[in-house]
Amino acid sequence: MKITKYIILFFLVPALFVAFVPGRIVLITVLSCYPLIMLIVPSILKMDKKDIDGRHYINLYIFYSLIILFRAVIDADSPQDISTMVSTGVSTFLFLPFIIYYTANTRTIYYLFSTFIKYGLILSLIILLKGEIGNMDFAHTVSPVYLLILFIPYLNKKWSTFIILLAIVSFFSDLSIRSNMINILLAFSIAFTFKFHKSILMYSSIKLLRTILILAPVVFVVLGVTEVFNIFSLGDIYGEYVIETADGETQDLIVDSRTAIYRDVIVQLQKDESFLFGLGGSGTTETSLTDSADPNFADIYKEGRRGTESGMLNYAQWGGFVGVVIYFLLFIKASYFGVYKSNNWLCVMIGLWVAFKVLFSFIEDRLGFNIHTLFIFVPMGMCFNRQLRAMNDNQIKVLIRGIFEKKYIKVFITLPK
Repeated sequence: MKITKYIILFFLVPALFVAFVPGRIVLITVLSCYPLIMLIVPSILKMDKKDIDGRHYINLYIFYSLIILFRAVIDADSPQDISTMVSTGVSTFLFLPFIIYYTANTRTIYYLFSTFIKYGLILSLIILLKGEIGNMDFAHTVSPVYLLILFIPYLNKKWSTFIILLAIVSFFSDLSIRSNMINILLAFSIAFTFKFHKSILMYSSIKLLRTILILAPVVFVVLGVTEVFNIFSLGDIYGEYVIETADGETQDLIVDSRTAIYRDVIVQLQKDESFLFGLGGSGTTETSLTDSADPNFADIYKEGRRGTESGMLNYAQWGGFVGVVIYFLLFIKASYFGVYKSNNWLCVMIGLWVAFKVLFSFIEDRLGFNIHTLFIFVPMGMCFNRQLRAMNDNQIKVLIRGIFEKKYIKVFITLPK
């Protein structure tokens, strides 16, 4: 499991690289992703999966992702198609699906978080100082803090304070990143439930909230398609909420930035009669962004748009209705195991977090080879981890503290390899 230490480092390499050489993402993604594939995939195939629940759902997700990648290879007919397929295509449809199996292991979880604490934070600080934008910025690179927030109830005052300060720095690092602010606030809200973890009412409330979070995207889609209510157009109801970013620009925090991309994908799927199985990994959509005042968009999207900011919408584009269902089933089953089949409150909280990510993928969580995407899949692996869920809160406390302090390492060493 020592190779787990390299996962964090390799996932951070593209962010560090583009911080100094903006826009050169394809080659560095290949150089970072492919060594990990050669190291990790063989070990997953040899892994004893008896302590991993939900294997049928994971296997179905892997199988359909490989079909999407195969379609990308078959349909690629331009240099841009090929470069996208060999970089983000391979990482998204080949490597990331396998990472669920790899992170459904308690030792892997330990090494992932301990490596991030030791090295990831330092590398993230470099990115903060460089001020790179997009999915490679500081807020996205330090996004493992969302799960670290859920660790706070098990940590001492010193480390709890450290994580709170880290979350505050991330929150205010760029106030234009609405998704980061929402994730941090939700993580703290979920962590707060630990104070009432012995309450039957709290546990019942979490089960109800999980159901609401899972059903919400379906309700919003139906309401949007029938033009009854558009969740993205809240600005039309409440008006503008404008802030000034660090570079002096202004941004409306509740501006509708999703309706147009949903319309682009739906129109393209309808045009190609591909609602069921999508456009494949190389599929592109005509986009209204080419009409933007930004002259770069016309060149960037001259072949169409290969992905959007929404994780769910991406799977609708790549894999159609079938892809969306399989993607959602993975989250739903993971959150079920976390909330309903756990002997400790940490896994219950993580299960609720995964349910929240079902709803959030309707809005955000674009997939790619970056640390942010990695930690979309890590909590699912933790929920599928039968050994982790079987621990009581005292055992979880010692294990979590072992990530931060070596004196607690003995309990980790006793875990089965």
